[in-house]
Amino acid sequence: MTELHDPAIELLRAALDPAHKHARTRAESPVGQVVFREAQSDLAAGSADNIQQLAAGVAIAAALLTAWLAQERDKQPEDLLTEVARAGAGIPDSTLDLVKKMLAGPDGMEDAAQQLARLFQDDEEGFYDLILDLGDYAAACIEMLERLGISGREQALNDIGDALKA
Repeated sequence: MTELHDPAIELLRAALDPAHKHARTRAESPVGQVVFREAQSDLAAGSADNIQQLAAGVAIAAALLTAWLAQERDKQPEDLLTEVARAGAGIPDSTLDLVKKMLAGPDGMEDAAQQLARLFQDDEEGFYDLILDLGDYAAACIEMLERLGISGREQALNDIGDALKA
């Protein structure tokens, strides 16, 4: 059975790649290359479907990973996000705010979707940066799950991939 192509999981794998951490530009980054490929595919098709689905998939993955990590640490997801913000982990507050919206149920998810759509319209470069930041945050969650002995990388990626397919 052939595994489905899932750009969000591919982006998370790229965010875990050591080459991503050492890239000086978006073009050098494995994550940037995933984003670029999806944007190029949209350009050829005259749409923005792939890049918007990528952004939504990575945002959902980040929210799922936050909830998982919070549950394992016996915390509320919002408290975990506050800890991340206070720790100065390099994740922009706007990224953490989007994840918080994703965790707020259907209304929050709708707000997050609208925020992503507005950002794409108003600041396309900022939209791409947000995708990279979401990938970095989600990768940090996966690394934390691994460090805590909760889940290995591949299992976490498989679990998130299964959740995204559902």
